[in-house]
Amino acid sequence: MPTLDGKIAIVTAGGGPGMGRALSMALAKEGATVVIADLDPQRGAETVKAIEQAGGKAIAIQTDVSKKTDVQHMVAETVKRFGKVSILLNHAGLNPSAKFVEEISEEAWDRALAVHLKGAFLCSQAVIPHMKKENWGRIVCTVSRVAYKPTNLGLADYAAAKAGIVGFSRAIAMEVGRYGITVNCIAPGLVHGGGMGLVSGINETTEWREKAIAREGQLVRPFREVTPEEIAGAMLYLVGPYSDRVTGIVMHVNGGSYLPS
Repeated sequence: MPTLDGKIAIVTAGGGPGMGRALSMALAKEGATVVIADLDPQRGAETVKAIEQAGGKAIAIQTDVSKKTDVQHMVAETVKRFGKVSILLNHAGLNPSAKFVEEISEEAWDRALAVHLKGAFLCSQAVIPHMKKENWGRIVCTVSRVAYKPTNLGLADYAAAKAGIVGFSRAIAMEVGRYGITVNCIAPGLVHGGGMGLVSGINETTEWREKAIAREGQLVRPFREVTPEEIAGAMLYLVGPYSDRVTGIVMHVNGGSYLPS
């Protein structure tokens, strides 16, 4: 029997290539009904189609997680359609500006924190009352090792946003634990495939990838990139039946390239 049979999961940016789609597909494979909350309706529709072709259940709702009205509509529509919210994956994010701090515009800084940190806040705030009713819930946020140890220059906006999500997640984990709700983070390492730039810092060019792989290879041997499916596997543990007492943690999935103290 699938481990998430009967659960209703929301995945922000769940239509995106790489991790977003891998997370959504993994949840559906384990029996969850998946709500793809993606800013791009085409990406959302493509992921829904892929899930349905694999025998799963999913819908897409166009959502800008930085806008409270969008988030409220997305959650209200989910509850209207399915009666509850069981799982929230706060995965939506932006590439960093890749500029030194004195070059980052106020607009770029505000947008980074709005999508990453405010988005996680708005989505969590909206689903927690519904999880409380069920006395069960799982919230998982995609963060980054960059919140602990920047891997490149020009990551101030991204690092600040991801570090903020870590602190936010730990704080609400203490608030909602009594209601059977856990809140955790996953910090991926260098992820292969679409969306890798979202996690690791700069646009995914061949030259940048080669340099990043060479740098990682000096730290871990034999080296290989993390796959989106491995991130999805870590997520399935955190939302599954064996992690009921696991909350407020950051799970680093990087093959040993960064070991937090």
